[in-house]
Amino acid sequence: MKLSIEQVQELAELQKRVSELHKLEGFAGVGNSYVQLTDNAFVATFPTYVAVKRMYCETYSHDLSTVAGGVEFIAVTSNEEYIRGHEHEPS
Repeated sequence: MKLSIEQVQELAELQKRVSELHKLEGFAGVGNSYVQLTDNAFVATFPTYVAVKRMYCETYSHDLSTVAGGVEFIAVTSNEEYIRGHEHEPS
């Protein structure tokens, strides 16, 4: 499928916007279906979330997750303070 000039321009603008957002403290990235924050920014921003044990990662033991504006926001952490009281079984 060939992209139109308008689609290419839209993608270029999107990349520029994401590049600007990377300058925000606490912003880690954007995926196809999520926005990733640092664990500190995530916990400071969202009072309600779940912590799910990661199966194959020794560095970061849990994913933190919540939905806002119809988009999943995530962070990875091993900080027990952020995990305690938010544990949820993986689905």
